[in-house]
Amino acid sequence: MREKKLLLSVIIFSLTVNAFTQSFRINKTKFVNLTKDVEFSSSVKMNINDALVVFIPEERPYMNGIEIKISIPEKVAITRNSCQLELYDSVKPAPSSDQIDYSGNKIFQGIIPGKFTWIVQIPFTAESKKIRTNQYTTKIDSIPDLKNNYLFIRLNQLLPKSDETLSDAEFTMTVSPVFANNGSLSLSILSDGQKINRCSILIDDVPYNLESCINGITLSSGLHTVAVISEQYRTEVRTVRIEQARLTNLTIILKSIEPTLIVTAPNNVSVFIDGNQCNSTGKEFFITEGDHNLKFKIGNYELMRTINVIKGKTYKVELTFDVQITEQ
Repeated sequence: MREKKLLLSVIIFSLTVNAFTQSFRINKTKFVNLTKDVEFSSSVKMNINDALVVFIPEERPYMNGIEIKISIPEKVAITRNSCQLELYDSVKPAPSSDQIDYSGNKIFQGIIPGKFTWIVQIPFTAESKKIRTNQYTTKIDSIPDLKNNYLFIRLNQLLPKSDETLSDAEFTMTVSPVFANNGSLSLSILSDGQKINRCSILIDDVPYNLESCINGITLSSGLHTVAVISEQYRTEVRTVRIEQARLTNLTIILKSIEPTLIVTAPNNVSVFIDGNQCNSTGKEFFITEGDHNLKFKIGNYELMRTINVIKGKTYKVELTFDVQITEQ
């Protein structure tokens, strides 16, 4: 029982020590400036006891974390427990290329494994701990403090400082952002050049508020169906592709619910609608609801048709000529 208490005390003491600020010295500081680009990737060369500072964009709505692919030199891979990767919080002073003495809170340490490639993922929030991983990837459980918009990572030698056999071992650190599998959609709904203030919006049959759609809503990557419904305008349906970590803008122009008609006919054909000659052939124009009589006149030959017009529809009437040849 006493041994268990002693062990518990040692564990608590170790956790307490980790919570305190630690001072350390590095050889060089390397820098990577992360961007919001999905395709971004940047590599730097490092030696043991160097530090890597990754600057993070202040606005990062889709970014779940970062991934560091570490190419491990052979002499380190075959020398067990020779060095480790460390992640620090609250680092002071601010990192710079001519600074070698720092202090900070170590929130993670992991032994460099005995293999030639190691992938480490650092999540930015508790929610982004859901980053997908696999057997070749180590996901850090600690969430770094990003109030200064950078991460401080150190390669620390564990062998005695007098052992210089690994001092020239060169690591390649490839840094990439990890994004959520979603993007944003911003809708602009117009009619006659004016913005629409009231309408119903369905995205994949789920209702959304117009204001939120204008400001931008988060959707999963891929194809989505957008429907805009209004009593004063025709229902418009669009299919839009949402790209990962990108904002997609979609403008939908609503048409009046008043029905329209388009009549096309050869130039030598006279067109009459309800007894009145039509001079707008080939163009879309408004027409009243109900039955309408259409007459096409070519010399002494006349062709009559009747159409029933209802609200919210566009009708196309086309007169064509065809020649049929048959063999007896």
